[in-house]
Amino acid sequence: TESDGSRNVPVVRQHYNIKNKGIDRANQLCATYRFNHAERKWWKTIMEHVIQVTLSNMYIIHQFLSDKPMSRIDFHLEIIDYLAYEDRIERPLKLQHYLDYVPQKRQSTIQNDENEEMKNSEVSKKDFRLNCKLHGCHKKSDLHCVGCTRPHFICSLCVPDCFIKYHQVSGL
Repeated sequence: TESDGSRNVPVVRQHYNIKNKGIDRANQLCATYRFNHAERKWWKTIMEHVIQVTLSNMYIIHQFLSDKPMSRIDFHLEIIDYLAYEDRIERPLKLQHYLDYVPQKRQSTIQNDENEEMKNSEVSKKDFRLNCKLHGCHKKSDLHCVGCTRPHFICSLCVPDCFIKYHQVSGL
């Protein structure tokens, strides 16, 4: 320390501070609200770290772009509320929406189906999961057909293959 109170900072430290500002800030934010646990599987720990770094980066960007500052915990709570609310929205879904996520091999068999009405049938999410009602399918589903005349616990099908097969056989 000099007599006037200033410090001589080593060149290495100056270089580090200039080059790694964003990384240091992200690491500090990750260490503030750490949510990984040692007893979990290794891949869960890696995934949690990726989510944690993503949240930290989102917070840094939000602070940079936003006019009104927000604490980190409030930022996390707002994201949690948004994601939790979006998951609870009950809305009818078109079967065609699910075809976007089906692998190409399976998509061709579904899209070659003559019955276009079945592709556009409405399905709705339930709050609980039931076994798929198609014989030989052991998957669980939280979807049921809105236009089906059967009770929803009978018409619980995984989308899209079983849905189309079941309604072709049933003639619904």
